[in-house]
Amino acid sequence: METSLIVFYTYRLHGNLALLPRLYTFLRRMREQHTGAGRILLLDLGESCSADVFPCALTGGRSTLIALDAMGYDAANVSGQLSDEARQQLETLHFQTVLVEPGKIFQKGDLTATVEPGEFAASAGLCIDMNAAGETQLNGSVLQLAAVDQGQVGMAMVGTSEQGFRLTAARTLDVPGDLPHDPTIAGTVEFILSEARYLQRKQNVDAH
Repeated sequence: METSLIVFYTYRLHGNLALLPRLYTFLRRMREQHTGAGRILLLDLGESCSADVFPCALTGGRSTLIALDAMGYDAANVSGQLSDEARQQLETLHFQTVLVEPGKIFQKGDLTATVEPGEFAASAGLCIDMNAAGETQLNGSVLQLAAVDQGQVGMAMVGTSEQGFRLTAARTLDVPGDLPHDPTIAGTVEFILSEARYLQRKQNVDAH
């Protein structure tokens, strides 16, 4: 059996922008290590922003998503996270990350990622459940991914055979604290923080 898909994923980033330049360095190294082993997918399972973090609050939940897009994420679960205004603003950008929530899916060939897996479980391809689960497991054609903490990356490998899909590996990886910060993502984070500070100043002016 050959590995046909490798999924790297994050969860509960909670607006921790300072983590992202180091996280990106780690993800880039993981991609390089697994080049040629199969298709690679990068997902965020949700809670990328937190209302008590000032960039998240001021941007309606889109601050971390802008960084994830720059980091090359394929899809992100945004259920219950984005304000209507933030969603509209993201749609005006050249946004590549697919925003997954009820009624919206990520589709790539025979692969589907959704927060409503029951509707797609009978399809011929693999369906990834974008809701964090208690453990990583493959139920028929539905891949469930175990919740990971901030500062961790989950990984799942799925192979195929005549019998169908099979989970060949699943693990949780800790992002080392001594990794160098990627300068491009550090610049993106600084841009996001600058926008948040501008919005904060504007709110203070409008309040007076």
